[in-house]
Amino acid sequence: MAGVFISYRRDDSAGFGGALKRELASRLGPERVFLDIKDIDGGIEFPVALDEAINSSEVVLVLIGSRWLDAKDEQGMRRLENTDDFVRQEVARSLAGRARVIPLLLDGTQLPASYRLPVDLQPLTTRQALELRNSHWDEDFARLLNNIREGIFSLEIEESAEKRIGQDFNPIAPSSTGLKVLFCAVIAMGVIFAAIGLGSFISQLQFPAHATRVDARVVNLLRETTDQGEATYYPQLEYVTTAGDTAHVTLKVGSNPPEYEVGQHVAILVRRKEPGTAITNLFGGRWLFAVIFGGAGLTICAGGAVPFALRVRRRPGMQRLLKEGKPILTAFHSVEENTVVDVNGRHPFYVITRWRIRFPTNSCSSAARHCERILR
Repeated sequence: MAGVFISYRRDDSAGFGGALKRELASRLGPERVFLDIKDIDGGIEFPVALDEAINSSEVVLVLIGSRWLDAKDEQGMRRLENTDDFVRQEVARSLAGRARVIPLLLDGTQLPASYRLPVDLQPLTTRQALELRNSHWDEDFARLLNNIREGIFSLEIEESAEKRIGQDFNPIAPSSTGLKVLFCAVIAMGVIFAAIGLGSFISQLQFPAHATRVDARVVNLLRETTDQGEATYYPQLEYVTTAGDTAHVTLKVGSNPPEYEVGQHVAILVRRKEPGTAITNLFGGRWLFAVIFGGAGLTICAGGAVPFALRVRRRPGMQRLLKEGKPILTAFHSVEENTVVDVNGRHPFYVITRWRIRFPTNSCSSAARHCERILR
């Protein structure tokens, strides 16, 4: 299969065409460079050979010298105006195909204006042109060779992708059963916590209706030590009931350092039918438990519901993409940390891949014909 097709007009750029043929053949291999008459066997129909060569090429070089645009035939007609002109046919067929077409401007020649070209050749003016000058041959040829290799690689990847995708790619919507179970479990846990907090809140609202306010005295600080060696102090209170008896109660809210001192007087609410049940009439004694569990429950519910809602919202788009999207083959580029997300003190990773996409001629400039994309 030919890799590079060289289109040129003999009375305009034959010298450049021959030199390019030799240089490219030495680097890419002679079988990957096509230069019209030199590569056609005797007896082969010239148009058929040109079609086969162009269709099998990844890159087409259009050599444009000082006489390329205005060369005339025996009748004085501009050759490019003749639909049977082989140069016109070569360029037109190349522009209509998949190969990368590179206008190659020789020794300072300018790219022709679009209006001076036949309609089927006008897209040539939207392609990024390169220069090839005798005075800067090595520099210009090195740049050209890089573009040729990139064009060959891009088209080979595209063709390989079509084959591999056609054989192996079977788009199936990702299963969400496991995630649904996880989200539901998280939401259920949040509901339980929120229910506990709500129950505590309702209980505290109703507590004063069944309690009596009394003045109590701290008689002891009960110490409890955790497995980590940290101490928590719970005040033990003493008070006199309405019947004149002395009763003791231990508050369920502890702290470190102790919130109360022995001998300190504290106003408490005591349940009439249960003298051993009492709370302080402060925020920490009445509402702290409800706030902690209620807040934790709402936070956990949101942690499960928000990702679930976002996933549900994205699912139609994912299904539409699987149904209408075009599969592509990408090349691995790198792996990076996602510093936006922190899970247990560590950042997850995402994989970056690249592919090349071609835009229609009328949607981008000639300098941006091939653009890189990144998948994250």
